[in-house]
Amino acid sequence: MDIYSLIQKRRSVRKYKDTLVDEEKLQRVLRAGCAAPSWGNRQCWRFVVIRDAAARKRLGVAIADAPFVMEAPIQIVVLAEESDSGIKEGKEYYLADCAIAVSYMMLAAANEGLASCCVTAFSENAVRNALMVPQDKKVAAILPLGYADETPAPTPRRRQSETVFYDTWVNDA
Repeated sequence: MDIYSLIQKRRSVRKYKDTLVDEEKLQRVLRAGCAAPSWGNRQCWRFVVIRDAAARKRLGVAIADAPFVMEAPIQIVVLAEESDSGIKEGKEYYLADCAIAVSYMMLAAANEGLASCCVTAFSENAVRNALMVPQDKKVAAILPLGYADETPAPTPRRRQSETVFYDTWVNDA
């Protein structure tokens, strides 16, 4: 599938089958995340793959406000190694770096016939405690991964003319 079709095909899925994910597919998704560009090529992301029942239970308690995440057979918790990222003019680049890696993994998942959803609304400390993540690591996102048990309709998008500007903030319209 070409990249443009893949971008249009990808959806944020919140209902998953309990079918196990092939290890080869998981590894290709993880490789895609590791191939993402990053600030200064510092590659600050770290991925904790959750498959074990005990770890899944701890994570589920930590993110009780997003129970759909635990329906997927795999959760990829995206961490940032702050010392491997940069801060310039007050901007912390780890969030952008992790977002790019997540985007790559979501596209790779769609290419593999898998579903995912980028989740960022959770208590960072609760997730950190559940997974024994050191304080110097940032918890950036959680990516449930599995086979879709729903087919979400395309979500509305703003017209390109509303979001793209040329040369200045003002569009000639």
